[in-house]
Amino acid sequence: VRSETPVQRELIDAAPELKVIAVAAVGVANIDVDYATQKGILVVNTPGKNTNSAAELAMGLLLAAMRKIVTADANMRRLGWDRHRFSGPELMHKTIGIVGLGNVGHRMARFCQGFDMRVLAYDPYIPDETFARHRAEKVDWPTLVRESDIISVHVPKTRETVGMIDAKTIAAMKKGVVLINAARGGIIDDRALLDALRSGYVAAAGIDTWQVE
Repeated sequence: VRSETPVQRELIDAAPELKVIAVAAVGVANIDVDYATQKGILVVNTPGKNTNSAAELAMGLLLAAMRKIVTADANMRRLGWDRHRFSGPELMHKTIGIVGLGNVGHRMARFCQGFDMRVLAYDPYIPDETFARHRAEKVDWPTLVRESDIISVHVPKTRETVGMIDAKTIAAMKKGVVLINAARGGIIDDRALLDALRSGYVAAAGIDTWQVE
């Protein structure tokens, strides 16, 4: 399967000879891994297969959000012209907080260094040597939330990460923060994000995945 096909208890029970569930994607959020394990079924995925592609997409979303490319394009298609309204801030010297320094996160860190950005990263499961190798500044979660101009999410969907960016977390961020999620829907609470965008507290968001798709 890919990431859009749910393999839950009902489907697993309907396949008594099932031995392996293979996911041609990075995550396994659509698989009932606990139940499969109870039944002795091996669950495998393909980590790293789309690493560069996902990181490039996240960078594209970041550039589009910061430089207001989408809104400028829409205005131009209406025959509008207002170059000053859509100039947007530069990435140079901005601080980006990368949540999850795994396959995609470390590629995003490298891209951002090419733009002369300060790169913070939070990942309690990655050794210090990995942070050093990718020239990312290791920080705790409150520091990343508090000091980042941009926060980009690169974590799997687990019980620990679902809703980790909620209304309370957003309120602790800088006013005018930009949020990027090219990882999994539900890491950022959709309702909290919408409210923060409407109020202007979050300046922009680049979102590739949602809680309900």
